[in-house]
Amino acid sequence: MTGAEKRYFKLYCMRHVSAGQGIHAELFDAIAAMTEYDEPALRKVFAGSAFMRRFPITKRRLYEALLHSLDAFHAGSSVDDKLRRLMHHVELLFNKALYADAMKALHSAQLLARANDRQAILLQVMEWERRMMERANYSGIGENELNAHAEAVESVINEWRGGEDLWAGENRPPARATWRGPRAPPAAARHPRAASVCSQLFPRRLLRGVEPPLLRLARPRPGPGDPAGRCSCST
Repeated sequence: MTGAEKRYFKLYCMRHVSAGQGIHAELFDAIAAMTEYDEPALRKVFAGSAFMRRFPITKRRLYEALLHSLDAFHAGSSVDDKLRRLMHHVELLFNKALYADAMKALHSAQLLARANDRQAILLQVMEWERRMMERANYSGIGENELNAHAEAVESVINEWRGGEDLWAGENRPPARATWRGPRAPPAAARHPRAASVCSQLFPRRLLRGVEPPLLRLARPRPGPGDPAGRCSCST
């Protein structure tokens, strides 16, 4: 954590931690002073404290308080965070029956998501638009509006799929080289005696279709007159 984040956490504890839970700031200072987390040392420092009898619970509550503090400190620091908060505001306003305000927040989220190519959020926006229409029992909404909404949803889905296909193409593993030359007879047919000896030395193969090492070494190397195979890449 940065110095600013640490200072904010202490202010957060002063404002939000209930009575009897001020130990969070003290425990945080003790941990922050360590170069490496040392729980036995913490137990010695806070020996006799009541919270040490339920130390795992205390650590969990400290962890949650840190997350809440960081969430508040970095509020609005990214487009995704702004969209997440706008969508949460839509839900809060909708549940409070403030539908006009919810639509305003939804429109703001739609503009921000469209400007930053956040198709997943756009689909959530359209889902909330459908809920708004259902709440109003489709009053004043005709077939043209419903068709336009369906087409807009389909368009966003296609955009999202296009992005996924592009990502999959950019991250596809490299092509694997495979043998395209003349197919050779099985090693056991070429060297029956060697195959018999190897089968006695290696009665069980570790991998299906993998020849024992001695059998691979028994293969004759191609001579000057043998046709050379060619190696190509398959996708």
